[in-house]
Amino acid sequence: MQFPKWLIITARIFLVLIAGTLMSGIVYEQASRYSARSNYQPEGELMDINGRQLHVVRKGQGGPTVIFESDLGMSHIVWDSIQMKVASETTTLSYDRYGLLFSETNRNALTAEHFSTQLEAVLKSGNYPKPYLIVGHGLAACFLRPFVQKYPNDIAGIILVDPEHPQYERRMSPSLKTELEDQQRSRRATEFLSGFGFMRTILANQPYFDQLDADHPLNQFHRDNFFRNLPGMFHELNTQKDIRAIAEASSDFGNIPLSIITGTAIHRVTAIEDEQLQKEAYQLWRDLQEEQLALSDESRLILAPESGHLIQVEQPEIVLNTILEHLKFLPASKDTTAAVAPPY
Repeated sequence: MQFPKWLIITARIFLVLIAGTLMSGIVYEQASRYSARSNYQPEGELMDINGRQLHVVRKGQGGPTVIFESDLGMSHIVWDSIQMKVASETTTLSYDRYGLLFSETNRNALTAEHFSTQLEAVLKSGNYPKPYLIVGHGLAACFLRPFVQKYPNDIAGIILVDPEHPQYERRMSPSLKTELEDQQRSRRATEFLSGFGFMRTILANQPYFDQLDADHPLNQFHRDNFFRNLPGMFHELNTQKDIRAIAEASSDFGNIPLSIITGTAIHRVTAIEDEQLQKEAYQLWRDLQEEQLALSDESRLILAPESGHLIQVEQPEIVLNTILEHLKFLPASKDTTAAVAPPY
């Protein structure tokens, strides 16, 4: 079949335009990444952890150690202002898990155990003073459970900030579950498109975190550096089911004092457009946070009325005050046998 000459010429022009657009996108993206690498440098130390470079931020001195663990796909930066203030009282630790921000990517398939062993290795390498006060955000509540089960005598307090319950996905309605599965599939295209500058262009016109103003410094930071978080975020997304399954098997904190801080402002738990599904997701999230009080015999619920999911940024004073309250009741030494009373 012979195609008309005008059609062949048009097709060639179209292909040239597409190729030119893609090349321009690649150049734009690589130039932006170069700028981000120049403007944002690691503030902490790059430690060799199990053969990979892990970015660790240690501030303060003396014991106990306050450990900050970030939500899925989030770096240490979300704790920055709180960590700085807590560091005036004691030793603090935040870090970027494999593939996040300044840490090296682990190309091997991750399992739920990796998250616990990463933390174990950091604490051991840095000789961080015991006992530990753990502060975890979102899915970190699941990451941390195996660590808590393994080292209960080293942990004198736990603070969970808007924590995810391991049964969150399982308890969804079929409609909500289908909506989230559709989102998961769309995320897979994100990593590919990011190399051509498409994601950077989209993020330039909207906030990275919906609950914060578009010009908030944290939004700007993540817009500039989102490409650095993509490898770790997708590793963690692919490991979610495994993480939740192991977390379910680690559901008893004994009498370790536990504070759960939950944001009560109406907010989008996920990027769901359907209002009914959004309400379902929000209410289920809230209900399951209260259920997590049963993890410990000494637990309490703290409400953050002006916050959504990112409480440590929206109402940092609530998280900070909760940490300081716990610290008052922790022994300032490596002796974890001392009696520890809950801060309430």
